[in-house]
Amino acid sequence: MQEWEEVDDNLIDMDAYKSISSGDFRQYIKVDTTKTYYMYDVKYANCYDSFDANRGIANVDEHGKVTFKDKTVKILVVISIGKNPYFGLTKRS
Repeated sequence: MQEWEEVDDNLIDMDAYKSISSGDFRQYIKVDTTKTYYMYDVKYANCYDSFDANRGIANVDEHGKVTFKDKTVKILVVISIGKNPYFGLTKRS
């Protein structure tokens, strides 16, 4: 019998997030738009292209699946303090 272990693939720096005492937490994350990402408890995520131009806010469906704007290479996630944020490759139930 094999033991299965859930991999923590949350790309948000939770140690930095926990150190914030008030306001919003912001973090840039590089993304590979050929992969499917999921996002939960994040206020919003701005998409940026390779020239650091803001491409607009990423869309998130009712299942947490993220749709990036064209030419996105990184995002800026904005999280309200007190949430349990997640951005990564695993869909949560």
